[in-house]
Amino acid sequence: IDLYLEDRSFTRAVFVLTFEAVKSTSPIRGRIRDWLSSGADTVESGLRAGVLDGSVRRDVDVEAATTDISTSGLGVAYHWIVFDDSYRLDRELAIVRDRIIRAYGAESASLR
Repeated sequence: IDLYLEDRSFTRAVFVLTFEAVKSTSPIRGRIRDWLSSGADTVESGLRAGVLDGSVRRDVDVEAATTDISTSGLGVAYHWIVFDDSYRLDRELAIVRDRIIRAYGAESASLR
C-alpha cells in the first residue's frame, strides 16, 4: 500500500511487468517468477513465524494460506491495472489484508 501511495506509476509498471511475464516467450519470465517465488517464501516464513509467536492460528495450512495470500494480492493488482484509478488499490489491499487477518490470525491478532 505504501508503494502505491508513494508512486502509482512505478507500482503500475511493476504489476504490468508481472503480467507480461505470463507469456512463455517473455524475456522477463524467469526474473518475475523468481521475484514471485521470493515473495511467496517471505509470506510462508511470516506465517510460520506467526504460528510460533501465536499471532497465526496453529491449525492454519501454511501452504494453502501462502497461495491464498499471494494470489489475492495479484488478483487485486490485476483489477487495478484493468480498471485504472477508478479501482482503489489502497482500499482493496486493505480489505484483503483484513480478510487475511480474520482468516488466519489467532483470536488476539484478529482483535488488533
